[in-house]
Amino acid sequence: SSDIQQSEPSKEEKINNSGNETKANNPNYAPKLSNGIIWLGKGMVYDPAITKSREITFEELTQFKTLTPPPHDIDKW
Repeated sequence: SSDIQQSEPSKEEKINNSGNETKANNPNYAPKLSNGIIWLGKGMVYDPAITKSREITFEELTQFKTLTPPPHDIDKW
């Protein structure tokens, strides 16, 4: 019986895996940097410091590319 238990993913692993998939596939998931900048798509971000959207900077673009998952359309920018 110990073999069966080892081959099945634990409840915790199932939760983690489904959480990651949901995050990546969820259209409401907005990639966000640690400073609160949110990727809006099409090279635009929402900047909480000025409370409006603006064009992304090169530095922010680099940071967004390191996120997991990265924004789905970031390679165009």
